[in-house]
Amino acid sequence: MRRRLRRNCRDGNRLQLGGWVIGGTARQMATEQSRAEVVAALTSICLEQSKWDPQRAERVALLKAACPTSVAIS
Repeated sequence: MRRRLRRNCRDGNRLQLGGWVIGGTARQMATEQSRAEVVAALTSICLEQSKWDPQRAERVALLKAACPTSVAIS
């Protein structure tokens, strides 16, 4: 019974049992979610502000040189 319980409680690095998680795991999950929300909220603002950067052309050229096979940068 104990082995089965231990095996069923693991979800990646998060310890859970029947939908409940331990305090440390809950804090970690909340931190990860809040960071993702902040990034999502600020990305559109940063992209819009970058359009008005007087050094935009030089910065884009540096990014393209650093990541030649990466996603298209415009």
